[in-house]
Amino acid sequence: MSEVKKEGKPEKRQRERASKTDALTGTTRRVYRYIYKRGPVRPNEIQRELRLSSSSQADYHIQKLLQMRLIREELTGDGASGYVAEEAVFEAMIRIKRMVIPLWTTVTTFFGGALVVLLTILRPTVLNGLYIFSLIITVVAVIISVYQAIASLGRDGI
Repeated sequence: MSEVKKEGKPEKRQRERASKTDALTGTTRRVYRYIYKRGPVRPNEIQRELRLSSSSQADYHIQKLLQMRLIREELTGDGASGYVAEEAVFEAMIRIKRMVIPLWTTVTTFFGGALVVLLTILRPTVLNGLYIFSLIITVVAVIISVYQAIASLGRDGI
């Protein structure tokens, strides 16, 4: 008799993140880009514009994107429903050429770098109030940005 192993929350989140990045390739990525640029769109429009072989193929990729919470169903102007991209996915991202980096990861890196510079290059021989104040502000900024980075990664699952 086979035994089913239960997954804990961290393993499940990690698997979901991996499946999200793995699933957004090929045709699914093309469908997502089309919806992002043109939304709200219907499955038959996606099939026609992307030259997919059938409407069920378009529906398959739509279902994958819905499951990953990258798109949602929304009513169009004529009362029919179409699909649009979730804007929240890109609100907290920075694009550098082909890389997309979470905003809070970038902020954490910036403040961490500022802290390293303060502790090494800008360290005075005699501690003064202004240096200590800037050190405290930078440490608080690092702590807040690390907290937000961890919270956003957990929330978004990206």
